[in-house]
Amino acid sequence: MEENVRTSDSTCCSRDENDFVIEYSAGIPEGLAGIPEGTGPGSSGSIGTGSSDSIGVCTDIGTTKFKDDSSDENMRRMILRMFEVKEADIRTFSPLSLAFLGDAVYSVIIRTMIVSRGSRQPEKLHNETTRYVSAARQAAIGRAIADLLTEEEAKIYKRGRNASPYHHAKHASLKDYLEATALETLCGYMYLQDRMDRFMMLLQAGIERTTGQ
Repeated sequence: MEENVRTSDSTCCSRDENDFVIEYSAGIPEGLAGIPEGTGPGSSGSIGTGSSDSIGVCTDIGTTKFKDDSSDENMRRMILRMFEVKEADIRTFSPLSLAFLGDAVYSVIIRTMIVSRGSRQPEKLHNETTRYVSAARQAAIGRAIADLLTEEEAKIYKRGRNASPYHHAKHASLKDYLEATALETLCGYMYLQDRMDRFMMLLQAGIERTTGQ
């Protein structure tokens, strides 16, 4: 449950039951008009249980204080920073390791696309999602974008296709499974390089080219 508070004329924040406060400066949201000054946890420079010198998120969780001061940071970099992960050299990753990650990233892309269209029953969401995440469809998308890949991208794709998986999907041919793995390998590789804008363009083209097949 959230409680909305106003910290200044132009800055508002939202506090949840865990005292996690999000501050923003895009005007006063609907429903906040009329709340008197001083109702919030302090001035715009002090929010939640911690103190912040800039607009962002600042909260105490246990004895550790976290502050989000990098609004342009993508999710991958945020994960590395928040969990203090030392990034490994991407050249050391096997194709199947890249595909392992790419499978999850690809799924998030498709599920975001499907769910954002509107709330539906889980079964309907699942059925719509499988139109894009089946081995056969991913293989078709991979083949459809082959002529769009750069030399580097084609090399990564080929590495994924030539990988030796431990198993393959029961309802897919080995050929389709390997092509799907190749697409996931490319996805994982580009995610680790923060080049998801490029992968999104390729995926969009692949979906358009395979729609109706």
